[in-house]
Amino acid sequence: MNSKALSDSGKKLVRWNVDPRDWDGTPAAEIASHVLEHAKDGAIILLHSFGGKNADLSGTIEALPEIIEGLLAQGYELTTVSGLERDSK
Repeated sequence: MNSKALSDSGKKLVRWNVDPRDWDGTPAAEIASHVLEHAKDGAIILLHSFGGKNADLSGTIEALPEIIEGLLAQGYELTTVSGLERDSK
C-alpha cells in the first residue's frame, strides 16, 4: 500500500523495532527475554493478538506479565501508538 492509499484509508504506518516472533509458537520465556533484552527508549514492540502458528498465541499471553513488570522495573513507561503520537506533538 502506498503512502497516499494509506493516508486515504485513515490508517498509519507504524514501524516496530522489537519482534520476538511470538506468532511462531515461541515459548513465553523466550518472548519475554527477547523483549526485555532489546527494549530501548522509543522502541515499538510487536506482539500479535491473532493468527500465529496453529492460531496459538498462548506464549504471548503468558509472557505479558513478565514483559510488563520487567519493562516497568527498568524504568520504561508503557503507552499505545496513539499515545506516542500525542506525546510527539
